[in-house]
Amino acid sequence: MGSRDEEGSGHQRVLNVIAPICMKKELIGYAFVSIVALAVDVSILYVATYRLGMPSYLAAILGYSSGLVVHYLLSVRYVFTHRRMGQRCRLEAMLYALTGIIGCAISSGTVFLGDLLEQPLIMSKFAAVIVSFVVIFVARKTLLFSMSPWPSSWKP
Repeated sequence: MGSRDEEGSGHQRVLNVIAPICMKKELIGYAFVSIVALAVDVSILYVATYRLGMPSYLAAILGYSSGLVVHYLLSVRYVFTHRRMGQRCRLEAMLYALTGIIGCAISSGTVFLGDLLEQPLIMSKFAAVIVSFVVIFVARKTLLFSMSPWPSSWKP
């Protein structure tokens, strides 16, 4: 029988193999959920801007916020296998929304910048999607859906 150090390194080797597989599965699921939420987002952006006459940066906020709700519900149900918050669903939802606010700022800011640069709305939105997807996935995975425990100095 091996020493405790050998067993620990054996467990670490297993985790080193499994973690990338789980991460890849979650990333693919997250991308799919993001496409669904994006469809909601862009549909509302389009209707609010072109049918209701709302300024595009405000319509971007409304669309993004609607997509955020859809994204959260689908992500916790189908994407992430580990929920760092456990049963603290309100806190999890608040932190998820906080990361969404960051994404919303990226999205509306990019659309606003696109307006200033006289770029087509859909191109501005496309740029916002790419940047916010990467930033928000990393933030959510690290903050909310990581298997590592909270640092002992900060317990939410």
